[in-house]
Amino acid sequence: MNYKKILTIPARDRALAAIAVLLDGHEGEVFLGNDSSKSKLLQELAKDFASIEPAHRVPLLGTILRNALNEL
Repeated sequence: MNYKKILTIPARDRALAAIAVLLDGHEGEVFLGNDSSKSKLLQELAKDFASIEPAHRVPLLGTILRNALNEL
């Protein structure tokens, strides 16, 4: 996962993907695929997030979510 690339993604999309993976893990990718306009971007982001080892994923996604919400 390239953190610098993630920061180029709009804050709303980062927050949405982070919440989906925090709540549903790998299933978050499936749910985000239903977005009519950004499904590919959101699925790729969720897949990257879900690939992180769970012990590191939760704190990292919490940080990404907080930062995205601060931007919004």
